[in-house]
Amino acid sequence: FPGMTPTILTRATSFRQPVVGSFDGSAWDADFDFDGTNAYNPIYPDTKMFEDILLGLASALGFTQDLGGTALPANAWAHVKAGVTNLKNAVNAASDPGKPGAGSLTEDDIVARGGAFQDPGYAYNGTKLRYTYSNEIKLYYEPLATTVDSMSSSGAAYAPVTSSPAVARYEAVKDIRGNAVTDLSYPFQLITYKMVLHGQARTQNLPWLTVWQPENFIELNAADAGALGLRTGDRARVSSASNPTGLVGRVKTTEGLRPGVVAISHHFGHWQQSSSAWYENGTAQSYDSSRSLGIQPNLIMRLDPVLGDVTLQDKIGASSSFNDTRVKVEKA
Repeated sequence: FPGMTPTILTRATSFRQPVVGSFDGSAWDADFDFDGTNAYNPIYPDTKMFEDILLGLASALGFTQDLGGTALPANAWAHVKAGVTNLKNAVNAASDPGKPGAGSLTEDDIVARGGAFQDPGYAYNGTKLRYTYSNEIKLYYEPLATTVDSMSSSGAAYAPVTSSPAVARYEAVKDIRGNAVTDLSYPFQLITYKMVLHGQARTQNLPWLTVWQPENFIELNAADAGALGLRTGDRARVSSASNPTGLVGRVKTTEGLRPGVVAISHHFGHWQQSSSAWYENGTAQSYDSSRSLGIQPNLIMRLDPVLGDVTLQDKIGASSSFNDTRVKVEKA
């Protein structure tokens, strides 16, 4: 049951059908059902749903109940079925107008619809949103603004804006000590993104997705590509100040990027994840070289010159600065 985002204006709970049943080499052939007719018996017993792995660990540790005293489900399928039933009961017992099913929602309804969703016409009460944020939205957050930066000797790293009236302030890209990072000899701005087909960087191991697109690309605005003598399908090298050798991949031209920007999705180019030969206790294990196709922008992302072994950091978001690397593109 993946959570819904605040962009959904009505009450809703989405449902993602689990991968269950037997495996015939091309697809899982058992439908999700509630009568138990589809056996929960994959041909490959080591291929398990995540919940089955957790239930196996719980069993190995001697647990038979959850913290509330309820017996643990027999397997992941039973666990998901119980969740669907709980959702059905909760929706049917709710007193909110506009609830789906009007008290008669079934498990099959939830499976068929991919969840339980309030009538979209119920989003507004007149001209105002019916469901609003329950707390204030902080445009200025003093505890963060006055936090002392552990990596700097300059005191509060997030100094508040002191102008009157207060306005947002732009700050150039900096290293962890506050020194500017410009890399002026690298003319393009590198960005990364998540494709519709993939989830984060972990799904290149799914062959049905690589059939659609086996590798990613160095994506360039058509005008930039033309100036470099590059066309879709050409091989090019992308390099940065942290990795002057760079990466070599195939070019894809597009009008969907602003000139001066290079985009590389971050799902491809694994060097582990069973993409090459590996061993367990001295025994060779199977691998799939298709998982290494494409390029991985992590390898050229700008390292923080102070820290040396991690990328530039976004102190506010406490994450890597994914879009602050300057790169050069050349025909390979």
